[in-house]
Amino acid sequence: MKLTVNGKGLHGSIPAIASKSMAHRLLICAALSHDPSQIRCETLSDDINATAGCLRALGCELTYTGGTFYASPAKPPERAIIDCGESGSTFRFLLPVIAALGVSCRIDMHGRLPSRPLSPLYGELCRHGATLSAEGTNPLLASGKLRGGTYNLRADVSSQFISGLLFALPLCEEDSKIVLTGRRESASYVEMTLSALRAYGIKITATADGYAISGKQILGTRHDIPRICKEQDVEYIFFAISNISADNKRAILEICQETDCKVRILPGTKDLIEDRPIMQNFRNVQIEDLLGRDPIQLDKKNIGKLIENKVVLV
Repeated sequence: MKLTVNGKGLHGSIPAIASKSMAHRLLICAALSHDPSQIRCETLSDDINATAGCLRALGCELTYTGGTFYASPAKPPERAIIDCGESGSTFRFLLPVIAALGVSCRIDMHGRLPSRPLSPLYGELCRHGATLSAEGTNPLLASGKLRGGTYNLRADVSSQFISGLLFALPLCEEDSKIVLTGRRESASYVEMTLSALRAYGIKITATADGYAISGKQILGTRHDIPRICKEQDVEYIFFAISNISADNKRAILEICQETDCKVRILPGTKDLIEDRPIMQNFRNVQIEDLLGRDPIQLDKKNIGKLIENKVVLV
């Protein structure tokens, strides 16, 4: 059969496909963050769905509506079962995170994923506190608690190993270093990971031979505030989040008030007093902060006329 197409100039529009690589990274950062996040991702894939499903199993409240992920971090469970599908990014990014969180986990894999190489990341995790079943087993069993320290990796094996450690090591108690040897492969993907971490306030310093990562950068989620305040002998809580919904603001402040700490709040930008040191702008929590809405202004004059000389039961 012969088919002749007599076309004219091509025209029209197609939607841009969401970056699968960036979606993985932002979803993981959102799940480990202190505060709720919204991530616009208009196109999904099996790999993105695998990462989202794993993060839900690890405690994150994650929904997807109208092309947007809504993520609310929560305390991770002691035990979990996650399914990475055939996604190497999901598996290699989350394995170090699972170890850093101290979650005892069964990790299911499909397709060729169980046979894909995991060394030298496997050995470095085991040397720093993680307990893993034999490399190549499916499911892979993970337990133990990852410690900070010096992690040595060949830079020419997989950038995903580096990214996985960059996600995990800020969770550790101790400071860490990643020492890389050899020519760096896929450096742009590592930079993508660093960009996502910077967007969530994580500080990582590039060194001549790798990266330096301070520990305790993420102490927990909002639900851990009472525990952290008790463990760290916190006296004051300063609430300085400006871009937050009224419901989330109220929820966090209510958790703060469960502690014995003095809670101070930074007003919105329009209410800041110029030429005053930032610490002097903090004020006590007011009822309006807990209402989640502006206070209703009553018409006291007309109300007075309505109830004057009457008995009112409230």
